[in-house]
Amino acid sequence: MSSSYRFSRGDRVKIISGKHIGVNGTVDSLVFQRSVDCPNEHTPSYHVLLDNELVATIGVKRVESLNYPIITDHNLPTMAVHNSISSSKLVKKRPTV
Repeated sequence: MSSSYRFSRGDRVKIISGKHIGVNGTVDSLVFQRSVDCPNEHTPSYHVLLDNELVATIGVKRVESLNYPIITDHNLPTMAVHNSISSSKLVKKRPTV
């Protein structure tokens, strides 16, 4: 495929212009055909499975990456870890004399 394709199957994308602007989806395949926004010409495009369960042909210049971080137990934000520990365990108690 041409170097104009920035994404591959399974990549999460957001539609940034055209009929489906603002909709998120997942790239299903790379195609060279007419799209919903340019029905009279063949252009490099993606078949995108939109989050609203439609499949659309979207031109390569009409999508951007959705880079959501994968959150697992070992990379939770520090505040979330500290909030799960009771304050009595965080404060050292002075020994009684």
